Amino acid sequence: MLKLFFVFILISNCFQVEAQKSARYFYLKNTADSLIFEKNTREAYLLYRKMIKISDIDPFIDIELVKLSLKAKDFKRAKKYLKKSILNGATLGMLQVDSNVNNFLMRGIKWKETYNFLRQKHLSKIPHLEERITLLKMLESDQAFRSLLGVIEYKKADSLIFANDTVNMSAIKEIIQKIGFPNLESVGMDGVNAIFILLLHAHGIDDTKNIETITPLMKKAVTNLKYPPFNMAIVIDRQRALSRQKQIYGSYWEMGKHNKRIVTPIENIDKVDARRKEIGLPPLSLLRKQRGYELPLDYKN
Repeated sequence: MLKLFFVFILISNCFQVEAQKSARYFYLKNTADSLIFEKNTREAYLLYRKMIKISDIDPFIDIELVKLSLKAKDFKRAKKYLKKSILNGATLGMLQVDSNVNNFLMRGIKWKETYNFLRQKHLSKIPHLEERITLLKMLESDQAFRSLLGVIEYKKADSLIFANDTVNMSAIKEIIQKIGFPNLESVGMDGVNAIFILLLHAHGIDDTKNIETITPLMKKAVTNLKYPPFNMAIVIDRQRALSRQKQIYGSYWEMGKHNKRIVTPIENIDKVDARRKEIGLPPLSLLRKQRGYELPLDYKN
């Protein structure tokens, strides 16, 4: 009995340590992102560097460090973070979005060979490559069927999309049953991007319940810093909006007049910022201030 008690204490302490680690990471990220918005790149750079000491599996953070190193003309560090970003799963598409990062990548001698070598090294470390490939193939079919919209009669295209989405959700549940919720560590960044889009497109009759079932697993992956918080929030909020329910995190918006982004109604809105903080998102007031989002009238902060 005493042994079981000590095991329980040990597990509780581990959960507390993980929670503290993720809270610190999220605080640093949200602060750094705000500093970037305010063009205080020097302070943001220092915070991003603190983040990767806590967890360094997100290639987007490495790419931010490449950008900031280039601005500081610290090319040695920029090269270091560029390599780390690729080892953590950054694709050419992710690197080419920013012209400075893309130019720096192509400036290297034999950059294609270097990228391919690091990319292969990244893939070799993914423990569930088969599931990653399955997710990528599912995403490919998802995009192929959606490309039929506007090409063939709408009802037929929608019917084909619905049938494909249903098959995909069934496959997703099988993958989760086998390896847990796919995350940065288990299927890599492109696998994470694939399951995000697939869940975002889920709109079957049972998908509200499916998302509710998956939510605790997504939340655990977010808390363990292995899945992006926004991905979780928008999947849940969009699903609720489509089923005419109030959203949870305030991540879903609709376009209003003059391209104004209007955040749709939120359940128990007095506690929305606490819920957002729990999964690593900044308060809604920051989105209003920085991006001009129009928030529900009952949002008081």
